[in-house]
Order: sequence, then C-alpha cells, then structure tokens
Amino acid sequence: RNALSATVPSEIGLLSNLRTLQLNNNNLVGTIPTSLGNLINLELISLGNNDMNGTIPGEIFNSKLRGLDIDDNNFYGTLPSEMFTSSINLVN
Repeated sequence: RNALSATVPSEIGLLSNLRTLQLNNNNLVGTIPTSLGNLINLELISLGNNDMNGTIPGEIFNSKLRGLDIDDNNFYGTLPSEMFTSSINLVN
C-alpha cells in the first residue's frame, strides 16, 4: 500500500499515450475524471482500494479498455450503459 492521498487530476486525460493507469492501494479521494475518456490507448484502469466516490463515468469505456478495477471505494449510482457494450473485464 502506498500513501498517495489526493484526487486524480483531470489533466491526466492529456497523457495521450497512457496504456495503463494503476493507482490502486492508496488513499485517493474524489471522482474518476471524465477526461480519462480522452485516452484512446488506455487498456487498464486500476483504482481499487482507495476512498474514491461519485458515479462511474461512461466516458472511460473506450474501445481499447480491457480491465477495470474499482473495488473497495465508495462509488454510487447506476452503472453506465457503455459498460455493457464494451469488451471489458471487471476485476474483483
């Protein structure tokens, strides 16, 4: 477990070549930035075991996303329909 305690900045959506985002096992708070939807090469989002909240944005489900780990957070609301039309593996 690391000790990062902050929000995931929306500027992360500017990292156009990012393929894997692994920020699990920290103390991150706030929401998943919708700007992750700009990352067309992103294949894995791992944000599990943090203190994040809010809804899961449909924008993050691009055609290359293959894995999503968001367990042990405080997300709420309905699941986005994009989640069911992508070929994603839900981790945990």
